[in-house]
Amino acid sequence: MNNTSEVSGLMQVTKERKGLLITASIFSTLSRLLQIVPFVGVYKIVEELLTHTSQLSAMDKDLLIYWGIVAFVALIAGLVALYIGGMCSHIAAFNILYQLRVRLAEHVAKVPIGYHTRTATGELKKIIEVSVEKIEKFIAHQLPDLVSSDRHSTDVAGISFLARLPHGADAFGSDWNRVMAPKPSLPQRTRPSGLS
Repeated sequence: MNNTSEVSGLMQVTKERKGLLITASIFSTLSRLLQIVPFVGVYKIVEELLTHTSQLSAMDKDLLIYWGIVAFVALIAGLVALYIGGMCSHIAAFNILYQLRVRLAEHVAKVPIGYHTRTATGELKKIIEVSVEKIEKFIAHQLPDLVSSDRHSTDVAGISFLARLPHGADAFGSDWNRVMAPKPSLPQRTRPSGLS
């Protein structure tokens, strides 16, 4: 079975809980975006400190406190979004696994009795328990990560945020093509591990 048919087959299975998986993907992406904000906060704090190294009394303490609070709140919000996304994807995954096991058990009950005499019960148990369990890793972990790790969309959102800050875009220099270039790691993640 080739990679495309495996992924499309898994996507067909996940349609049953599409709402939960979309919610998980949104919160995973939101978490990824919120994880950029503490870096911006640290950059702004360090910028203020370096600007006033010779005369620390001229430093804007309110600005330091502001960016410290923004960074902390964004960090907590990112962790909460990551938790909500993870819970949604796991709930969807376990509901899908339950439905798959029920369908497999119903199918096994309908096959001719000769199939059961030729097939070991351990083999059937392995298919129903172990093989179905391998799908959980893709649905609960890799699918939301695949959506949120689409680095191109995360980079676009992060760069557009940084571009609105004074001197924020200077961190990238003038080579926007380097930053906006598609990352080669995405195609490697499209094949769920553990499935052959």
